[in-house]
Amino acid sequence: MVGAAARVAGWIDVLADILSEPIRDFPLGVIGHALVETFAADAASRTWRTPEGRAEFAAVARPGATFGGRTLAEAGLTIADAANSELLQHHPLLRWYRLTRTITPQTMDRVPKAVCLTSRSGEVSELMSAHGLARQLAIPLSASERDGAAVVLCRCRGEDFSDEDLEVATRIAPLFRALRTQVELLREVPSAGPTSALSDRELAVLALVARGCTAFAIASQLQCAPRTVEKHLEHVYRKLGVCDRVSAVRVAHATGVLGRPAAAR
Repeated sequence: MVGAAARVAGWIDVLADILSEPIRDFPLGVIGHALVETFAADAASRTWRTPEGRAEFAAVARPGATFGGRTLAEAGLTIADAANSELLQHHPLLRWYRLTRTITPQTMDRVPKAVCLTSRSGEVSELMSAHGLARQLAIPLSASERDGAAVVLCRCRGEDFSDEDLEVATRIAPLFRALRTQVELLREVPSAGPTSALSDRELAVLALVARGCTAFAIASQLQCAPRTVEKHLEHVYRKLGVCDRVSAVRVAHATGVLGRPAAAR
């Protein structure tokens, strides 16, 4: 049997491959199918909220999986409607995270009954069971409830996710959050032109420097060592022909590497 350490190491390899390619969107296709396989899940989804507050999700499923006799697309229509109704506020995992203010992965079955029980908890349970989503494991990507960003794994049948599954999810969650941070940063950067000399990782570091982040803060957000951040900065300085942070940010804004500062637009 593959242990937690080996599974985590496998995920480090997966994410290293992803980060070696230019990405401007969260790569659910690659990550979702890998999650389905390594966690023996039937589906993996990414949830988020639009600036207008609407709940959205994208999902991938195990080949041949059905959800209450429906395809993932068919079940998704009903789930999407429920996610944008008052019923969502009674979902056990949402109530758990609202109460605890934690970003640690959790399964629906592990949420204490005292937290789950509400006037509409029965409706939530029926909806989840009807669509084969009774077993869920959430991996939050943000501490903000308004953001609503998470990766959620589902099983249509069988037992809850194991303690080892939860341990692996907890250990890879910071890597997922770092990936999302990098994707969000790079969406603000032109995809062609003067950025081509810099790697995506270097662009992400430079974008955080422009926000005034220290090497330690950048390392925390991108899940790497402060020394690694400094090495990325050295490469940025060399490629931009500068020798310090302030000059790097000025040149980056002036040449369009990071776009113009808001005040100059």
